Amino acid sequence: MRYEHFLAHRFFRSRKRTGFVSLITWISVAGVALGVAVLIVALSIMNGVTKELSARLLGTNAALILLRYDRDTIPNADSVSAAVLAVPDVEGVASFIYGKGFLLTDGRRDFAVVKGVDLAAERSVTTIVENISPEVKSLATPEGGRPQLVLGRDLAEKLRVSVGDEITLVNPLRAKPSITGFNAKYRKFEVAGIFRSGLYEYDATLVFIDTAEARTLYDTGNAVTGIEIRVSDPFAAAAMEDRVLEALGGFPYRVNTWIELNQNLFVYMKLEKYLLSLILLLIVLVAAFNIVGALTMLVMEKKREIGILKSMGATDGEVLRIFMTAGIEIGILGLVAGIAVGLGGTWLLDRHRIPIPNDVYFLDTVPVRLEAIDVVVVSVVVFFLCWLATLYPAYKAARLDPLEAIRQG
Repeated sequence: MRYEHFLAHRFFRSRKRTGFVSLITWISVAGVALGVAVLIVALSIMNGVTKELSARLLGTNAALILLRYDRDTIPNADSVSAAVLAVPDVEGVASFIYGKGFLLTDGRRDFAVVKGVDLAAERSVTTIVENISPEVKSLATPEGGRPQLVLGRDLAEKLRVSVGDEITLVNPLRAKPSITGFNAKYRKFEVAGIFRSGLYEYDATLVFIDTAEARTLYDTGNAVTGIEIRVSDPFAAAAMEDRVLEALGGFPYRVNTWIELNQNLFVYMKLEKYLLSLILLLIVLVAAFNIVGALTMLVMEKKREIGILKSMGATDGEVLRIFMTAGIEIGILGLVAGIAVGLGGTWLLDRHRIPIPNDVYFLDTVPVRLEAIDVVVVSVVVFFLCWLATLYPAYKAARLDPLEAIRQG
């Protein structure tokens, strides 16, 4: 061990130090630890929210949605689907019919977003089918039975319906004039299952019916509203968009990616992560100022020892390193303690999920995802701030005149 490090450790642990200096030192350690711990936990929560939202959005929606510019439907869906499926890295396609309507039951009604799908094809592009309870293999109308319908959990709770209940789906946009006024087009369905995506926006509005029933209810004929596309890498959706359009010859086709559809949400989360990190770094900055104060008072207390060291031949650089090492020891103690507390807090949050109102935050529990790169970045930034905090007091100690220091000490 170099003697500068030995003396730094002795100065830091010295029992002759005043209680006030010792208090400031331990406040500095606690401040650094608190800042590091809160940063690690906060970044883990933000990572968890991003991952959870991405998984749930991709579970309900496909990575790409193929539509047309010139009309609301795609008439030749089978040939278009075959062309898209031939594109490299496309793993599945499924056509759908999109509509809006009202659900009526026992005097209660609510707005619904209706999606006509073939559940077998839907399995190849999303995971929503896996979240239906009880398991529903097909929404096709059974012979001699009623048409089948699946709706979100929150929508089912608002309408107070369960599996097996009858419910009426109304398409008010297809109302026809009659002697008594306008008669809306409607169809009675049986609730075959209830799904839970984990996203309130979908669970409170979305309804699935069979493609054949959707064609009848919304008068689309053999056409479909669009085609969902699943790709091998959802985060490369922009590149896949160009490849799909190239395979189809471009116009009149257009593609919406899941990132574009949720762009505002992702931009907001990224901005929130950066701003939150910046704000929490203020805790570390306060601790860094405490390190400056603690080292400055240590220099004042050790003036005589500094003068003796310099009179014995210690150089300004060696004195500088002694007090920088003492300050860095404070930072490292706080950093190690903060990492330990942060990792422990993250583990506890992951093990015991905290419930949150899903109609406000989209999710029903606080998700956590710890990433090693965040721990490394936080450690490097905090260590750098603590190192900067040691420069001024260490410089003042190195510039002390030995005779003046011995006389005043």
